[in-house]
Amino acid sequence: MEWYKREADKILSKITDKDEVINLGAGFGPSGLPHIGTFSEIFRTSLVRDCLVSRGKEVRIFLISDDLDPLKKIPSNPGWVESLEGFKGMPLCKCPDPSGEYGSFSEMIEDKFYSLLDHYNIQCDITKSSEAYYSGKYNKIILELAKKYSSINDICRASVGPLRRRTYSIFMPISPFSGRVIEHIKIDNIDLEIGELTYHIPGEEIVNLPDEDYSIELRNYYKDEPVDESITVSIFDGNCKLQWKADWAMRLIFRAIKFEMHGDDLTPSAEVAKAIISHMGMSSPIFYRYGLFLDDFNKKISKSKGNGFSMDNARKLLTANSFKGYLGRRPDKPLKFSMRKSPEINDNYGRVRKNEIGFRKSHRIIESFHPVSRLSARRIIDIYASKSKRSVNQSAVDCAYNLFSEEDSFRGHCNFTLQEKMFLENVLSEATYSAPQSEHEFHLIVDNSRSALPNPIDKHDAWRVINKSLFGGNSGPRVSSWAMINGMDKLIFRVKRSIEGTTNLEVESKVMRSRNISFGKSGHKHSADDHKGDNGTPYVLSDIDFNKIYDLCRELSVSLDVRKDKIVSSLSSYQCTNVTEDEIERSKDLLDNITENRQYFVKYVRGVTSFLPLNQPLYASICFGFIPSLMARDTSIRPPTAMHAHYNKLMRSIDLPSFSESLRVSYSEKEEF
Repeated sequence: MEWYKREADKILSKITDKDEVINLGAGFGPSGLPHIGTFSEIFRTSLVRDCLVSRGKEVRIFLISDDLDPLKKIPSNPGWVESLEGFKGMPLCKCPDPSGEYGSFSEMIEDKFYSLLDHYNIQCDITKSSEAYYSGKYNKIILELAKKYSSINDICRASVGPLRRRTYSIFMPISPFSGRVIEHIKIDNIDLEIGELTYHIPGEEIVNLPDEDYSIELRNYYKDEPVDESITVSIFDGNCKLQWKADWAMRLIFRAIKFEMHGDDLTPSAEVAKAIISHMGMSSPIFYRYGLFLDDFNKKISKSKGNGFSMDNARKLLTANSFKGYLGRRPDKPLKFSMRKSPEINDNYGRVRKNEIGFRKSHRIIESFHPVSRLSARRIIDIYASKSKRSVNQSAVDCAYNLFSEEDSFRGHCNFTLQEKMFLENVLSEATYSAPQSEHEFHLIVDNSRSALPNPIDKHDAWRVINKSLFGGNSGPRVSSWAMINGMDKLIFRVKRSIEGTTNLEVESKVMRSRNISFGKSGHKHSADDHKGDNGTPYVLSDIDFNKIYDLCRELSVSLDVRKDKIVSSLSSYQCTNVTEDEIERSKDLLDNITENRQYFVKYVRGVTSFLPLNQPLYASICFGFIPSLMARDTSIRPPTAMHAHYNKLMRSIDLPSFSESLRVSYSEKEEF
């Protein structure tokens, strides 16, 4: 990581005034969710800043949000296309936030990025491009550029293709008719005395559509604009915006930036910015080119191509120290990022102590064991640690489980032959009826079930089918060990789920319900005749261990965060994105602060039954289902009939019954329920 020391030396060699404040620059376009390239630029710049500060210099980092740029491509996030479709060409600061929570689309993206900077403790001066333009801060330098319009425009035009050159101008008017940024014009006149520009849109000119394979005449591209008519606008106060190459040079000059980084793919644009600055008679800052971020196949990371490693991935799969350490090494070289690489990065750049189970080892253990929850993952790591006399790194367990959750595509439904399905139905029926308490008892059930078939299958095939129903493949951990950690009820649940093809079926079969039997984690059976008073009415059961309640709530809260995107997507056809995101945050708030309700967790009761409301399916399920299930031996919830299809999708994204052994979801008729 000596590179930033060398860059600091270069900067200091160019400083003439020893007391001068050194300004460093960075920028980002708030047109999509923050990604690694955006974050890496400001983080790496902060390393240079810290080095200069350690040498006694006063340093500022200016982070510019290009929120006046036009919306060219709508990201394919759930709900965004519908909300933004009619706003193409509008400044990002004028496009609506799909969630309705912020004043604009750019404001929403900015807030997410700024929260990342806070998370990684990166300080900088944040400036919105729109505010700088609208306030008139850029007016003076814009006028200077206008005085040399022809030569500067030629510098920029030389960097684009022949078709684009025909309608290229460094000045882009903000349409007084539609509010859109007009990119394709021809300049008729620039009045430097009053700072006005006269232009027209040449209707017969052809342009390539962004992200399309065909071209279109400007009269059709700008349907809502006057075509082939002279229009006069001011070049000041945000009535015009500079094309981004000229804009880049302008803001570097305006803030006297001494150092700025850029991606390898922007090297030609950096050369144009340098040429403009030189043409203006100014000294160019030091530019540092950093390598692109690549996936496992050496392809540039692109969220639109589906090979991205998002900042959400970084926060869930990498420790802060590992992430920053990996980004800090040799920025001039391309860096590979993928989810599978995260354990290696954590081990190489994290703080793993001697005799501690590292990140790669934790992931291998969890991946091979197929835990049903974060709590189960911790149990199996604890067992391994105890046997190997090594300590547990909780960050390693959390990161490993997050990676397993992201990669585990098995959600329960398998393709079985008729004979295999009959065998599993036999296993399910006998297991739910006899409630096996040991490995030996379950082995007997498997043997009886395979032998009872019209054409019995051998023992090897029987266990192959069991593994397939539990783990989605022909191999997996020892079933008895898996059931010991996760609970026999989870085993029954998974077998039932695999043959019925859904992720939120009730764990108990009709036979089990008819006998009124439920399981706790201990595997102890409770029948309807247990725990009744002299008059036959049920009363409260055993004491509640609140530590267990706290762990389960924390486990679910973390999973809500990990699966946020999947939950939002599952309910996208039922309600708005911002409503679902609000439900997730309210649910996490309830779970994270469960200790405030500790006084109510005293003793278990027999059962709780809840009809869910039509609104807030996730939050209602946690309030009326999950939380009561932590206080009861048997908890049943039923979503409204009109919600069933949507609720089924929700349960596939966050399988609530898997977080509490006493929680069941029913889709039965209302009267039957």
